[in-house]
Amino acid sequence: MKGRKVLLVNQASRALMVEIVNAHANSGLYDEVVLACGNEIPARFRLNQSVKLQKIAKYNTKSTLTRTMSWIKATVKLVFLCWFKYRDYELFLVSNPPTSSFVTRFCRNKYDTLIYDVYPDGLAITGFMKTSNLIYKIWAKHNRKFYKRAGHVYTITEGMAKTVSQYCPADKIEVVSLWSDPNLAIVKDSLSENKFRVEQQITDKFVVMYSGNIGRGHDLLCLVEAAKKLESHDDILFYFIGEGYLKPILQDRARELGLEKTCRFLPYQSLEMLPYSLSSSNIAVVSTSVKGGDESIPSKVFDLIKIGKPVLCIAEQSSEIAKLVSKHNIGKCISSRSIDEIAQFILDSYKNPEKLSNYSKNAEDCATLYTNDLAKQFVKAI
Repeated sequence: MKGRKVLLVNQASRALMVEIVNAHANSGLYDEVVLACGNEIPARFRLNQSVKLQKIAKYNTKSTLTRTMSWIKATVKLVFLCWFKYRDYELFLVSNPPTSSFVTRFCRNKYDTLIYDVYPDGLAITGFMKTSNLIYKIWAKHNRKFYKRAGHVYTITEGMAKTVSQYCPADKIEVVSLWSDPNLAIVKDSLSENKFRVEQQITDKFVVMYSGNIGRGHDLLCLVEAAKKLESHDDILFYFIGEGYLKPILQDRARELGLEKTCRFLPYQSLEMLPYSLSSSNIAVVSTSVKGGDESIPSKVFDLIKIGKPVLCIAEQSSEIAKLVSKHNIGKCISSRSIDEIAQFILDSYKNPEKLSNYSKNAEDCATLYTNDLAKQFVKAI
């Protein structure tokens, strides 16, 4: 159908969002595809050249206040854009900012929505707001109208779909899994020849690695405590790569425990080095948020599946990531409270390389289930 135009909204658009946008641009259903975001789109994400960019407020995560203000600024700007510039466009609203759903109270655009995080429920789970709060009640009431009017409602896990179903019929919700970054190169080198390992002079070591945001929402202290229990095995190393609020706390604890040689801390790696650092581990660690992490799955786990890495997930057994790990048998999911179990899993893996090989093979076998072809499921014909 000719004449269709779509505005896709995601305040912090990264690789996966670009794939969703590209799927719309490549579908042949739209004369014009616009992405509204608050960040620059790196060239390596390969955004379709036909896609137009619309700037909204930048996502500011410095504090709770700055984050909230950036949500509000982006939403207010979207309202005016839909009034004056995109009145006849279809909307594809991602829950970033979560307040973007309120745009639909002020405009008549048709819209679909993709829910990464369910609000206001997430505010109650993290203790930021009580369910008796007036704002919470208003938001929850708004959600019922928002989901009712939506053409399609998508989310990324069954657990999240269950939460959304309190606001709309369950049969209206479509679950589409996340997928690996198609721009992430697969390194074929053996561990002994891996560029990162060679530079770090750890070609013969057993490496347990966390790579990513070391934020306050991720309980990684348990990994330092597990390292203490394994310090007699001096060829087992723990790498923490990235930045964030929790990093200096981890460094201080490692120093207190005398683990300067065992626990190593590095900044984010360059784009050139990243595929090598991710591929250099024997065990890759993924951690979900301490509060509210049961329903979501960190996208990085799909990158680790793509490169065939065994995973140690620090999360509760009730979490969606635990179900994923168990379904494909690609590692183990352990609570952050179970430090002895974490240490034992690492030690067992260290002593039984065959066990890790099986995890790796299982990851490689299921990798084709989590590719950017899934992005096409978000594109619907009228």
